Amino acid sequence: FWESSYFVIGLICFNYYYVLLCIIMIQLLGRKRCDSPTCLMPNANTEQIAAIVVKAQSIIDTRALFPENSLADLYDPLTMPPELLKAHRNLDRAVMCAYGFDVKEMTEESCVAELMRRYAVLMRQMGKKVEA
Repeated sequence: FWESSYFVIGLICFNYYYVLLCIIMIQLLGRKRCDSPTCLMPNANTEQIAAIVVKAQSIIDTRALFPENSLADLYDPLTMPPELLKAHRNLDRAVMCAYGFDVKEMTEESCVAELMRRYAVLMRQMGKKVEA
């Protein structure tokens, strides 16, 4: 699935994945930069990958509708266009499905906690020390 750059863009744009990366880099690694990033990839099937690709492209297309706006303007909670917010929410749902999460029941907190748990398992499998 790495052959699709839009799939990777979709994962990076996934709201909770960004939170996870920040937590990992600052709290677990004790630094703001990661020299050798380890990605926590979902075990996505072909349909899920296709959905993420479409939703990631939708975000890019929606942002293009506002060429006069800076990224700061587009992502300011007070001025974010509703179309862009909807595109991001659609992507979040598609990525959550790819991770096997219950889109209707999972909260932001439980989503980040589960991603952290999975990341800790991944790190232990790689022989890295992970503190609870």
